[in-house]
Amino acid sequence: GSETQQVPTEEVSLEVLLSNGQKVLVNVLTSDQTEDVLEAVAAKLDLPDDLIGYFSLFLVREKEDGAFSFVRKLQEFELPYVSVTSLRSQEYKIVLRKSYWDSAYDDDVMENRVGLNLLYAQTVSDIERGWILVTKEQHRQLKSLQEKVSKKEFLRLAQTLRHYGYLRFDACVADFPEKDCPVVVSAGNSELSLQLRLPGQQLREGSFRVTRMRCWRVTSSVPLPSGSTSSPGRGRGEVRLELAFEYLMSKDRLQWVTITSPQAIMMSICLQSMVDELMVKKSGGS
Repeated sequence: GSETQQVPTEEVSLEVLLSNGQKVLVNVLTSDQTEDVLEAVAAKLDLPDDLIGYFSLFLVREKEDGAFSFVRKLQEFELPYVSVTSLRSQEYKIVLRKSYWDSAYDDDVMENRVGLNLLYAQTVSDIERGWILVTKEQHRQLKSLQEKVSKKEFLRLAQTLRHYGYLRFDACVADFPEKDCPVVVSAGNSELSLQLRLPGQQLREGSFRVTRMRCWRVTSSVPLPSGSTSSPGRGRGEVRLELAFEYLMSKDRLQWVTITSPQAIMMSICLQSMVDELMVKKSGGS
């Protein structure tokens, strides 16, 4: 079709990162789609075919501290090599990460040695980055299981921790519970969690279940230049992305909640995939 990207097909070597920053080099064609690249990574890692579907490739921006800021999940029809090289910046990388939300699926992955290692590495790095919330006592238990290299027991304990299996986004702002509230949004366990620190108050968390969201949308707006001075750190006319969802706050009270974040698209992808996974479970599929 006319809309397909015209790319000369050639062999290239593509770097895919694991959650812990470990690099996997795969030889692919420039014309390979996401599925092909995922299969090449799986083959390189010795991950069996029946476990490939539990993982996905994500486009991320690597920040100074080595943490990843998730841009989006690579689509099926996309050409990962082209996607990452066309951005012309060393910051953009492709990362392999588990692609499901329900930790019950961990059991299937943990049966296999490679699957277990991938889950373990992802969980260790999520804990180190503070994505998974851990008390001092839990930290001590995890450390001792790590020293014993009891990976399964480590993951069993991790599954009980707050925000296990969540995807965390960069700090941003929301209009809940008040306008311009600084929040950290995480997606997982069929909810969006907003952790907020209001001035002079302790950290609070608001949880929004996807089953109580009536609808959501992502909008983009270009702010008008205010006067001639553009504030530092904000490019003039920089596009603002917003994720807004209508939420059933109580039996008959719907309210719109808006999150302003460059990662709004990724947040909406997460919402959609959590809903899809709930539907699949409801219908008894896998």
